[in-house]
Amino acid sequence: MDQTIYESSRTLVERGLWKNKRVVKKTLKPPARTPGALARYQREFDLNQSLTCENVASVLAYESRDHQIIFEDDLGESLRNCLRASSFNFEEKLALAQHIAKSVQSIHDEGVIHKDLNPSNLIVVKNDADHTTWRIKLIDFGL
Repeated sequence: MDQTIYESSRTLVERGLWKNKRVVKKTLKPPARTPGALARYQREFDLNQSLTCENVASVLAYESRDHQIIFEDDLGESLRNCLRASSFNFEEKLALAQHIAKSVQSIHDEGVIHKDLNPSNLIVVKNDADHTTWRIKLIDFGL
């Protein structure tokens, strides 16, 4: 069963399974499926697929029938949710800022400007081994 991560009038983002893998599915809702929106969705997929840096959520497929972009699920949480759930001390805030700057620099090195950086589009992925170290991944290249 899929778990909703985010929903707007245009998109639905869910965790679920795809080909027996844990994934995040970003679906363009039927009322929002205009020719322009479909073209932007395809560009978003193509851009994501072209990026090679580790600081971007890995795209697996574009399901044109369902208008879904399928991403690997690193079991991360948006920075927005992390900020709501806990308070960070100064050192943690400084580390967050450094990770964000490194992530943004990595896409700039590939000639891409994000255009919609905000806490919802920054995913905090904790290290599987100790859950005390983490990294930032960028999502949502729709603009």
